[in-house]
Amino acid sequence: MTHNLHQEFKVVFQPAGRTVYVLPGTLVLEAAIRAGITLNTPCGGTGTCGKCLVRKISGEVGSRDGKPSAGDSSLLACGNYIHSDAVIEIPESSTFEYAHKIVCDDHGSSVISDSAAPGQLGVAFDLGTTTVVGTLIELNTGKEIRVAGTLNRQTRIGDDVISRIQYSMQGAAALAKLRDAVTATLNVLLDELTSADERQRISKITLAGNTTMQQLFCGMDCSSLGSTPFEPQFREGIKHTAAECGLEISQDAEVYIFPQIGGFVGGDTVAGLLAAEMHETRQPVLFVDLGTNGEIALAHNGRLTAASTAAGPAFEGARISRGMRAVTGAIEKVVFDGGDLAFNVIGNVPPRGICGTAVIDITAELLRHGLLDSYGCLASAEDLPAGTPQGLQRRLTEADGQPAFVIAGPEDGAAEAILITQRDIREIQLAVGAIRCGINILLKRAGIEPKDLHEVLLAGGFGYFIRRNNACRTGLLPAVASEKIRCIGNAASLGAKNVLLSNAARLMAERVRASTEHYELSSAESFSEMFTDAMIFPAGN
Repeated sequence: MTHNLHQEFKVVFQPAGRTVYVLPGTLVLEAAIRAGITLNTPCGGTGTCGKCLVRKISGEVGSRDGKPSAGDSSLLACGNYIHSDAVIEIPESSTFEYAHKIVCDDHGSSVISDSAAPGQLGVAFDLGTTTVVGTLIELNTGKEIRVAGTLNRQTRIGDDVISRIQYSMQGAAALAKLRDAVTATLNVLLDELTSADERQRISKITLAGNTTMQQLFCGMDCSSLGSTPFEPQFREGIKHTAAECGLEISQDAEVYIFPQIGGFVGGDTVAGLLAAEMHETRQPVLFVDLGTNGEIALAHNGRLTAASTAAGPAFEGARISRGMRAVTGAIEKVVFDGGDLAFNVIGNVPPRGICGTAVIDITAELLRHGLLDSYGCLASAEDLPAGTPQGLQRRLTEADGQPAFVIAGPEDGAAEAILITQRDIREIQLAVGAIRCGINILLKRAGIEPKDLHEVLLAGGFGYFIRRNNACRTGLLPAVASEKIRCIGNAASLGAKNVLLSNAARLMAERVRASTEHYELSSAESFSEMFTDAMIFPAGN
């Protein structure tokens, strides 16, 4: 089965009004994730907790084999599938954020008197290496007014934190350029989030980002992050005014920058751990924030340990020959089906490239079908496994004299062939190996194995959208039962919002920072050998 633009179904989620296009038989839960909606699934999507209840307004939604759901229109998102265009309502009570929301303090924001609290606004920023998300919130009620996201303007200077650190070390002018870029990004978001009147009613901002992003926002020297022991400029949370930060809002508004755990384990990790309530668990739980800079934390025996690993920008589509970010025109899902492959394109338009989630999909499928071996070598037409379907055989080609695989061609509407190349596979191995190595080191250090984990929590934009089984097949995530893996969405943003609204949450963020041990992965015994081993894809299907 080849891709056909008319085979995708339009799904609208209310009350958010978000629209996605999905392949036939897509799980409602996956479609919601694709729409950027995090449902509450404490059971891991096994259908036993009943927390992901949604309501079908129209369309054919039912069992995997196409049977419509019985009884009323209420159904579980984790157990029902899309079989036509559909409209689905998601009650607030079924969302992850609702289940983990910290209510406002009794007297509103800590920086506003009781009499002034009504009408005052706040903004919570998740300052990522690649993207930045801002949420405008009414401080005395906690109501979210608007959410907006945009590309971090620092990407014009460098794709990852290492390149930006190196650039900042060129001198004061270079550091100022990086700071101006991120300030301009935040001001663009503020313009999108607010009217002129609302902008002057903002009295409080919280900002959570990795260590490099936070220090560049503050205009701090980042040279100590460029060499061992990778020391941050600050650890406790700090406060500035909007005027000091160059933000175009009420100039005396407070800007709170999150505390930092270590050199590359920053405020976004603190915010994420807070939102995921990692400090409260008494069972082994692994927290993984997948991004350009991957952060990993392990809760075990009442202790928290956190580490960072440089996964690089492959998960964002960078350094992949036809890679792109998850925007309109990006292939975001690939499945091998009926002897060929099918794929989803964001926006239901002709494909222009492939984003990170599909990169993991295609890698997993190639491994399952013997077209990619554990060492990362793509098969050529001469060494195909016996019984390889003709539909897959015809997709084998070459690029730069090495094997490659065609994902989409002109017959699918692509202007030029979209390939996964041998060089791409090497980039994927590096990214997967970095995360896998970090996880293995933390587990080994704690004396536990993957089977001992109670849960694996996936945070961050990329982790939110990946298919769990494919992430495990590539080795990106440990080999655990899929129901143990939960996507918790943009946990850093949720933590930033909680701290915006609650004094208690701010104090808890500081406690989480102080009580979390930072572990430098490169100091681990046999680190080089462990990293090399982690680049080998797991055997089996």
